[in-house]
Amino acid sequence: MRFLRRLFRKRYSLLLLALAAIAMALETTCRLGFDLGDPPLEIFDPACGYRFKPTQTVSRFGNRVSYDANSVRGGCDDLPSRTTWKTLVVGDSVLNGGSLTDDRDTATAVLNGLSYECDGRFLQFMNLSAGSWAPPQQLGYLKAYGTLDADAIVLVLSSHDALGPAKGSKVPFPSEKPWTATEEVVLRYFLGQRRHLFSATASGWEASAAQVPSEIAASQDPNATSSWCLKQIAVLCRQRHLPLAVVFWPTRTESRNHSWDKNAGVFFDTLDAEKVPRIELIERIRATPDFETVVYRDDIHPSVTGQRLVAGALLQLALQTARLGQ
Repeated sequence: MRFLRRLFRKRYSLLLLALAAIAMALETTCRLGFDLGDPPLEIFDPACGYRFKPTQTVSRFGNRVSYDANSVRGGCDDLPSRTTWKTLVVGDSVLNGGSLTDDRDTATAVLNGLSYECDGRFLQFMNLSAGSWAPPQQLGYLKAYGTLDADAIVLVLSSHDALGPAKGSKVPFPSEKPWTATEEVVLRYFLGQRRHLFSATASGWEASAAQVPSEIAASQDPNATSSWCLKQIAVLCRQRHLPLAVVFWPTRTESRNHSWDKNAGVFFDTLDAEKVPRIELIERIRATPDFETVVYRDDIHPSVTGQRLVAGALLQLALQTARLGQ
């Protein structure tokens, strides 16, 4: 009997050691192999619903992901010795690129790295974006925090932005760091829990600074809300004498079908009424060989090649507005 107890304790100890070794190996692989355990964080912000936590830099899947004090991805270096024309580019995850895109591969960073000039002014681009940001969140930020000394505003929109974030959804990124990389793999990627399991931070979609009229909010019509907020962004830009333009990014399905989703019409009607110029990228995308796999990472998000197509449209609009601003 004593022999059996010793044998059981020995096997139990070996089992614990084996489990500990597996856990350590998994944690090491997740951290060193995939840069998990240190995700970019978002903060709850009643003015715009949520935004990326200011002043953070992380490595994710081998990519550098950073945000400055204004939650601008990659920041924007000041060039005091040069005259600049700053374009504030506002959008959702299409513009942001997410953790699968390095800072330097975002559309704005590509343009900043090429040092374009127009009539003696250096063109700069700021990437103000967050996953699933729609016009209410964008308007909320602009009204609460201003236009960051920009000379022009460009929105990067898609048809799904007309619907806005789904009610009751959680923010796309966590608000607290996980205790371990293994925890993040299990909770986020297997169980779909975006936020830290023990986070007490309430994260919602509402953007109080947008000041959506009660009758529109009460209708619970996301198209009406997005259209109203887009119009107010146009009004804000006119009041501040800032040129406004839009880059319209199609989903892979829209590009494949060579037609826009009906929700795009909500934005098109508003933009036409407000006389806001836009560039629709569906033709440029379709002109790219094997665009379904080359331009897209999934049905919505652009690959590095797709980011360069966005960059081309941003450059075109920046050159136009900079010349008009002379």
